[in-house]
Amino acid sequence: MKVLRRSILVGATVVMAGLLALVVAVHHAYPANSSLPGHPVCLRPPTVTIPAHPVVAFGDSITWGWTIHDNCLVYAEVENPDPSVHVTGPRDQTYPEDLSRLLRQPVLDYGVPGEETSYGLPRLIQVVARVHPSTVIILEGVNDFRFKVSPRITFKNLRRMIHAAKTRVIIATLLPTYPPEVNVNRQIHTLNARIRRLHGVQVVDLAALFAHRRYLIGSDGVHPSLAGNRLIARVFAQALRHPR
Repeated sequence: MKVLRRSILVGATVVMAGLLALVVAVHHAYPANSSLPGHPVCLRPPTVTIPAHPVVAFGDSITWGWTIHDNCLVYAEVENPDPSVHVTGPRDQTYPEDLSRLLRQPVLDYGVPGEETSYGLPRLIQVVARVHPSTVIILEGVNDFRFKVSPRITFKNLRRMIHAAKTRVIIATLLPTYPPEVNVNRQIHTLNARIRRLHGVQVVDLAALFAHRRYLIGSDGVHPSLAGNRLIARVFAQALRHPR
């Protein structure tokens, strides 16, 4: 009987350990936000009308909203070109949703966390072919520097993305970074100088607006805070309303 009880106890311990491992795996598989299906903030109206030629916000985790808790975009769908899975939720706190509210029309959030520009280029080609956007907003490049890509290569990829958009493009300079994030501000400064000299495209200088305003960047040192996301949305809304 003692042997049986001991076997039952060991079996239960193994099961509990397995469940704990599963919970931990799920926790690390998704960012700390509300993108899991069924979250209350993600309840949308039954239908969302997407314009025939929508505004597309294209970029990396800054666009996707990695550190923003109220974010209805499903992480597992980030590379799916289907526009319906890139419609933000009405209570999202990402800059694309703030921009949607300011414009009073859906802005599709095509942000992919961790993406480098070499991967963004072919993805943008796919998105443009599927969505036929009226405007593409590009905010991407910081991940290149975390993988030792030179500003020259990043800029080359961004120019190719501008050409691939085949429509109006608004491109932004990159935000500054702070500890604990790896300091890549030297590379960012070099790239931003090149972006500012672009011709034939509308440039929004986010770097200048964020300079020396630490509160606009979140605690991780790279993603914008809620105030930072709201500022990005306001600046892009102004750019969309006043083409140069």
